[in-house]
Amino acid sequence: VIVLVLILYGAQHCAASDKNLTLTILHTNDIHSHLEESNKFGGRCFPEDNSSCYGGVARIVAKVKEIRGDEKNVLFMNGGDFFQGTPYYTLLKQSVISEVMSNMGYDFVCLGNHEFDDGPENLAPFLKRMKESNVTVVGTNTDFSDDTVLKDYNLVKSAVRTIDGKKIGILGAVIPDTQFTSNPGPNVKFSGEIESFQKEVVNLTNSGVNIIIAITHSGFKREIEIVQKVPQIDVLVGGHTNTFLYTGTDYPKENKPEGP
Repeated sequence: VIVLVLILYGAQHCAASDKNLTLTILHTNDIHSHLEESNKFGGRCFPEDNSSCYGGVARIVAKVKEIRGDEKNVLFMNGGDFFQGTPYYTLLKQSVISEVMSNMGYDFVCLGNHEFDDGPENLAPFLKRMKESNVTVVGTNTDFSDDTVLKDYNLVKSAVRTIDGKKIGILGAVIPDTQFTSNPGPNVKFSGEIESFQKEVVNLTNSGVNIIIAITHSGFKREIEIVQKVPQIDVLVGGHTNTFLYTGTDYPKENKPEGP
């Protein structure tokens, strides 16, 4: 499932200090190597499908380019799970995915549990390409410092981007049970998202950050809990459970939104 959502920033408790900033956040999650467009069932698109095809890297990049041309302050993010899902990954592992994802123009991303499925050796080249493309991978609750393969790509705990004089802090996390459900190896460590965020929020606030955005791959219910327990988070971009969230009415009847 590929999601492209436009959000105009307007968190109430920050409105007084940040009322002059309009921030457009574009985000995708759980692409799962679906580089090409697909039909409404997630399958291959054929000519007879006509206009009933969705997603695909080309369509996403074109839309992001269009919005960047129309809006002043745009951040483009991804909530993890770039890997798995199609023969592109099954046959070629990270190679094609790394090349494509690193050239989509993301500003900030977090990792998903499936990025660890084939071990640190498969993840390291992906992180290398992201770094070369100036894509910041944020892992507030992830520690690679004891892993011989990944330690050179240890993720930042947070990142800060200044837009129109406002400091925007970015947090990122992957679901901690990745330690057991995937294959990160014994030396990659995951902490609880809430505890990790609470600690890093203090650092961001002390450094003068005005707005905090979290990118998480933890699942819809867990992400609701995260924003409840870490109220300093103004916006959360999530992933993992492929939850369909939508406010419009023009959606396929097979896919009922579970929330706004």
